[in-house]
Amino acid sequence: MNHTLRMLMYGQDAFLLELRQKILERAGYAGEIVSTAEEAGQRLQVPDAYWLLMLCHTVPAETKEELTRIANRSGVRVYELPRLLTPEKMLQVVESLKAAAPYM
Repeated sequence: MNHTLRMLMYGQDAFLLELRQKILERAGYAGEIVSTAEEAGQRLQVPDAYWLLMLCHTVPAETKEELTRIANRSGVRVYELPRLLTPEKMLQVVESLKAAAPYM
């Protein structure tokens, strides 16, 4: 697989997603935000487009389950962002997921 360090982020709080995107970009990651679950599902089906899907705590459980199924079929890891997450902790988790990924 030829994954880049691109991540897909989906949630219902645009401000929070944009803030997280900036934090990730400053750390050298490419984070893309989608505004609908349908768009997230479509993008996840593009081969080798993303290595990680980040789902905000604001996403309903049913939607998380569906997007997780799609991501799993595409070989994309999934990280569900908790409600209270510091930037440092988010980057720490992303780093550990990246280190555990066999294709990175």
